[in-house]
Amino acid sequence: MNFPKRQHIVPRFILENFTDGTGLLHCHHKPTDTPFAKKPKEALKELYFYTEITEDGTPTNEAEQRLQQLEDAFKPLSEKLIAYARSDQGIELSASEPEKLREFVLVQFRRSRRVNTLAHQVSEDERKVKDALADLIFDNPLHPKLDGAVESRGFVLGVPQGSRKAFIIGDSPVALLSFEGRKGSEITMPIASDVAVALSSAVDQPIIRQLNPRQVGVVNKQIATFSDTIASHRATYTAVFRKANLDDKDWPGA
Repeated sequence: MNFPKRQHIVPRFILENFTDGTGLLHCHHKPTDTPFAKKPKEALKELYFYTEITEDGTPTNEAEQRLQQLEDAFKPLSEKLIAYARSDQGIELSASEPEKLREFVLVQFRRSRRVNTLAHQVSEDERKVKDALADLIFDNPLHPKLDGAVESRGFVLGVPQGSRKAFIIGDSPVALLSFEGRKGSEITMPIASDVAVALSSAVDQPIIRQLNPRQVGVVNKQIATFSDTIASHRATYTAVFRKANLDDKDWPGA
């Protein structure tokens, strides 16, 4: 099987934005209540996570290949967005960049551990279809509550007020709560410990928003709730969210 062995659930270039001064991610595996620190290369990944077995019994790596292409396209844009958020200035993007951002966030929502689990709950006959997982990640319909945010032309860069709060990352790294409490109006994904990006039904152009500690906590709580492994730049901060939990009925599409 000549495919990449380590397949990350969250891109490494995103994980690197959540490390401490020594380049480590401080993680917590919730099912076993186990803390650990690892380099991004070794964190939030599994062996052959996106590899599928086709109808004739051969493996296919279509999902991983398409994800790599998407990540390569989004990485320079993510660096630009982080720089804009930290400079507290206006956002200037090319005509194609907002759509590139939208595709990345939506695909990241679908590629999570939960989507992969759902893909393997179907029958063996249904699963043995070429590129079935790739189709699910890139073409799966979203939950109706997300329609407004998906259709909106605007997005938000969120920056925590002060330095006391920071974003965490998890293997289900997208929050489906708005900052104002209107559930489903924003799809929010942290892309650094101090920057999150949100697709929003409340705005029609790119803006930067300062988030208070409670708003940062709302995002982190939902990421922690639906992730098996969570991480941040400090072990003590990760530990705050390690026991977050909600019923599956609150997860769109469950």
